[in-house]
Amino acid sequence: MNNDIVKKCLVFDITVEESWDLLTDTANGIQIPIDVRTDGEWIDWHIDTPSPENPKHYPNLHLSNETQIQEFLELYDGREIIIYCHSGYRSFVATKLLIDNEFNGTIYNMLGGITGWDSAGYPTVPNRAPDKPTITG
Repeated sequence: MNNDIVKKCLVFDITVEESWDLLTDTANGIQIPIDVRTDGEWIDWHIDTPSPENPKHYPNLHLSNETQIQEFLELYDGREIIIYCHSGYRSFVATKLLIDNEFNGTIYNMLGGITGWDSAGYPTVPNRAPDKPTITG
């Protein structure tokens, strides 16, 4: 009997409506939205979802940056993620790259990206600086 662990990656293309349903209901588990757009695009706006399913930013994950890919795999291997970009192309490429690097988990590729999300009327926010700490004492 072979005791090797079989890694498995499930991939689904989903609509922005399906993404919204997943990201606003923790009863179906936790899905983490992953934004693969550039820093400038992230600063301008990104999807706004309730905690604990807040978006994470991995700029240019669709590019073959070995260090970034390994860091990503260490954090998210075995998890459910929803990848999105501006309109869908970069999230498709990032999904393929993760599969090629043996991601173990579920990848939902959000078709239409943030453009489709916004067109459907779902919330977006600009990147916000953290609140200034108050020091007393």
